[in-house]
Amino acid sequence: MKEIRIIGAGLCGLLCAIKLANKGYLVSIYEQKSLEDILNYQKATHKKSGRSMSMDLSARGLLALKDLNLLEKLLPVSVMMKNKIFHHQDSSLDIVPYGKNHNEHILTVSRNQLFEILYKKAVLYNNIKINFSSKLTTINMLENNIIIGADGVNSQVRELIFKNTSQKTSLSKCYKELTISVPNNLDINAMHIWPRNGFMLVAQPNFDGTFTSALIIEKNMNISNIKNFFKEYFFDIYQSMPNLMQEFTNNKISDFNIINCDKIISNNILLIGDAAHAMVPFLGQGVNCSFEDCSVLLECLDKCEHEWPKAINLYEEKRLKNIQAINTLSLENYPELEFNADIKKCILEKKLDIYLMKKYPQKYLSFHNLICFNNTEYKKVLAIKNIQTNLIKALSKDIYDLADLKEHKIHEEFMKYEQILKQIEFDTPA
Repeated sequence: MKEIRIIGAGLCGLLCAIKLANKGYLVSIYEQKSLEDILNYQKATHKKSGRSMSMDLSARGLLALKDLNLLEKLLPVSVMMKNKIFHHQDSSLDIVPYGKNHNEHILTVSRNQLFEILYKKAVLYNNIKINFSSKLTTINMLENNIIIGADGVNSQVRELIFKNTSQKTSLSKCYKELTISVPNNLDINAMHIWPRNGFMLVAQPNFDGTFTSALIIEKNMNISNIKNFFKEYFFDIYQSMPNLMQEFTNNKISDFNIINCDKIISNNILLIGDAAHAMVPFLGQGVNCSFEDCSVLLECLDKCEHEWPKAINLYEEKRLKNIQAINTLSLENYPELEFNADIKKCILEKKLDIYLMKKYPQKYLSFHNLICFNNTEYKKVLAIKNIQTNLIKALSKDIYDLADLKEHKIHEEFMKYEQILKQIEFDTPA
């Protein structure tokens, strides 16, 4: 059996190693940090940049873990999110379910817990060796070993091999992570969002009952008085953030980094996870897409009878357009972050999605549902989303409440939608 070298012992690298080890491969993982540094980093992420928000796990990520019987380890340390709750400036709330029914929910789990589950699983294998404190400096293209770059958004593998076929960019917005340590009456089974005309606060539940939040603002936005700013715009949650001043001063401002690749393979080298497709978190697909990379790679190996050159080519054929599509979908998913966005209209459109899924259960699944609770290819979801957007815009025109919908208009517009949709082949949901 070939030795497989994986660069990066993060979530994606560990999962990929476990899946390959299950097939009998000898896997060597090389990680530039020490294990002690990783564990300390995980425990103190609130002092660091960009890594303390919980991981959102939905269908694609859960399926990858289910194959390895890891769900039983995950469920006791995760929280089910069933709804998004929008907190408006006038104190009113809008509750939008994630799925078409209560059985559809997203699991949120801390990066620390997920890392621990995967690491403990990986060290059980005799054919997995993890080399910590091992920094990659060069890659010998003449070697026959398979090299998998799972080394994240700042990937050295990508920099050394794919530099001319990849691009790293960032949004004009940035974020600062904060803690809601006394959540009072916040629903623990929901993501909470405070949209405020071009900026927002978002909060996700933690297993200990607290919430980790992120203030998303423009990079050039100047907040001169933090306390007054939060009192004015987030007065309903301000008292639940006793460490606000200290955290706002000490916690680093983080960028939303995006990686777009035109190539994710080169001879015996391939990219997976954030090394191939770091994306904004507005669809919660970062870890799900990364875990799906691992599943697809193993499917390609099985289909090609473990002939690696064929499998690597098939992997790029199956994956490249899909990772480009989910990057686009993620960027487009938060219109309420735009300046002068009509928030009520944005939320009405989300509610319309749920309404249509219930009215046409055999014919309509929202693009969000296809992403989070289905395994339809991202590239197909992108095409469907563009058609659904036109349907939703047509139905929501000149109304602000579902009660104002006219039955004849729903029927008329949905017939148009079905005719256009027939031009796209996509997986029928189970």
